[in-house]
Amino acid sequence: MYHYAVLTEKFIPISFLTYSFEEDLAIGQLVEVEIRSSLEKGIIWQKVEVAVEKQSYPQVESVAQGSAEMNKTEQNNIEDEVVEKKYQIKSISNILPYQFSISTLNFWKSFGFNNFSNLNKVFSAGMESFNLLTKADWKTLAANFDLTKTTGEYFNNNSKDNLILKYPKINYLNTEFENIVGDINTLLRIMYLIRNVNYKNTLIIFPEIKLLKKWHSQINLKEFSDISIHTFTSGKDKASKMAVKSFLLPETQNAKKKVYFTTRSGLFLPFINISAIFVVDESNSMYIQDQGGLYFDTRESAYLLASQFSSDLYYQSNFPSVRFLGLSETKTKN
Repeated sequence: MYHYAVLTEKFIPISFLTYSFEEDLAIGQLVEVEIRSSLEKGIIWQKVEVAVEKQSYPQVESVAQGSAEMNKTEQNNIEDEVVEKKYQIKSISNILPYQFSISTLNFWKSFGFNNFSNLNKVFSAGMESFNLLTKADWKTLAANFDLTKTTGEYFNNNSKDNLILKYPKINYLNTEFENIVGDINTLLRIMYLIRNVNYKNTLIIFPEIKLLKKWHSQINLKEFSDISIHTFTSGKDKASKMAVKSFLLPETQNAKKKVYFTTRSGLFLPFINISAIFVVDESNSMYIQDQGGLYFDTRESAYLLASQFSSDLYYQSNFPSVRFLGLSETKTKN
């Protein structure tokens, strides 16, 4: 029997609850567990050791071995029962057909430390996109899910002192146009950069939905037919649902480059990899707001996300913030 620290959306009042399961599960595996008689989604955060006091178990007859001694399997089973009863450890109820990337877990962890947010709220933000899936979508995920396949990446679930930051390549796109809001020349510059550098998955973050829709409406989709363009605003609109499906469902995946126009909620999409992140109109004050109970600066969080996925990071604005422009110059020289 294996034991796991499971992270859920519930904070009651600790971040992790211990559950058991008969199989060896991967870190980041999405599961369902019982909390106060209701099923809640959670992820395997780490494996844990639950100590059991050695006891003298009564001898039982073992026909298979022809011995009066209890065999190893039977003793392990009894020890498991002792642990479950003593510590009231419940079993994981269901294994769901998705495994989060280790880079995502590392981002959640660094995000939580830098924004003084408990991991339960961060995980809740990460689950928003999954709430857009239908029952049919979950069935499709299940049909293509391999429980034995793991990412093989390293996940550091120790203290904050051991966080690994990879320092992404940072660029600043200074524009000389009079009006950055909806400026088609800036948009084309970004799109051609994505095409020429051959970025596979690109996240373009906007400070507000109005600006996102204005930029998206100006794209000539025929001109960029080699790129699959999606919009995500965390709402229940059709475009956001299609964006989530492009991440998760096999039939929506193809060889095209993917570009995601998104608001700050796009930081929590279930990425496997991100080639580049663009933060549009970086100096906009709308980047500092609440998001599902989380208070954070999107520009700083984009840096953390790029750090964990080794993505190229672009800040773009007519009036760049001193700290981000300075950071860009420092990293570029190095």
